[in-house]
Amino acid sequence: MASLTTISASTATLKKGDDKLENISGQELSEVLPPSKPSFMDYCADHFHHEGLVDDFIVVMGELSKVVPFYLTYDENKYEFEILAYPNDEKILYAIQLYSDNNSYVVEFRRLDGYGFIYRNHVMEVWTALNARGIGPGVPSTAKPPMPSLSVDDDDYEMDKKVLIPMLERLEDENVNAQILGLKMLLHAVKAGEPAVNAVKEADVLSKVIDCGLKSNHTEVDRLVGAVLRELYGCCYDLKMGNCAYELAMLKIKDYQQKDDLAALEVQRNFVMVLNKMLHLFFETWKYGDKLAKIDALFDTLFDMNVGEVSDYAVDKLSLVEKEIYDLLLFMHSGNREYFKAFKDFDRIRNRNEAIRTRDCELQLPKIDRPGKNITTMVHLSKKKKSKKKKSKRNRKK
Repeated sequence: MASLTTISASTATLKKGDDKLENISGQELSEVLPPSKPSFMDYCADHFHHEGLVDDFIVVMGELSKVVPFYLTYDENKYEFEILAYPNDEKILYAIQLYSDNNSYVVEFRRLDGYGFIYRNHVMEVWTALNARGIGPGVPSTAKPPMPSLSVDDDDYEMDKKVLIPMLERLEDENVNAQILGLKMLLHAVKAGEPAVNAVKEADVLSKVIDCGLKSNHTEVDRLVGAVLRELYGCCYDLKMGNCAYELAMLKIKDYQQKDDLAALEVQRNFVMVLNKMLHLFFETWKYGDKLAKIDALFDTLFDMNVGEVSDYAVDKLSLVEKEIYDLLLFMHSGNREYFKAFKDFDRIRNRNEAIRTRDCELQLPKIDRPGKNITTMVHLSKKKKSKKKKSKRNRKK
């Protein structure tokens, strides 16, 4: 079964040979230094020396996995991390190997899969984050800046559906590599946003992507299908396509919960985000049916996620997938778009668990600056402020 664990301050995901992944508390981790690298072998270009405990480095990497973000496992026999990340939805896989060197140890980074420039940008971000936590030198001042990401900035640009047709033809190919290529191109196209909306509708992109997902049992294809559905503008969905996307997301989340690898977590995360999008688009319609109950039962059964029992402290400890599930369940249980918007807009919200103990729609807003204000009061106050501004403008005109 696919585990949602990543190494955190209190828990580490370790791999012992061929054994299953298991959770071991930070206090039980070995304090023994890793082995030295043979003298006839040179370190890879991306490495640095660090004086400190191996256990401290493991804990910090667990914290970074939620910040950068990435998925990771640690093999305590080899003193090696395997890290899987998807910056800009591009897959990169690399290893971090620990070696002893006199009274310190060396942290060596090795790229295993993915484009070099994307890997470089990602590792620069990791090194900067490590340096901020007292580990490593950070990115050298002499290093070249990160590669820029390309985007469409032309306000007058509007995509033609002819651009999408060759991509969609690849989705119908029986060759998995052709499907992956088509989906990657399609994902970049739909990320253009509003300029792509009309072309997406005219080319019937939604139904063809969903059909591709229904036929697929390949991890990379499913990940990209979820990413495309996640990125499409809400106006591209009607109720029929929303229901189809819901069914596909529920199916894939169940299927990939049975797979024990890091890539399965990203597939689940993408489809949880698809569900979240569908809830926001069709909540008023779906709340009268059984879809919400099925979603609630799915996450309670597979992930043991009861949103009312997640404390403010525990939210920061959630894995990447669990954070998306938490946001989805929070919105679904509140049943109030304005409340959800208020929740998302504030970075520091105390007593989150108090806001979601009940499934009624009349929930109190968590305490932010001044206690005792619920969402009704907040909305009422905001209306008052707007009315005061309007009155002041009228007085000025007079």
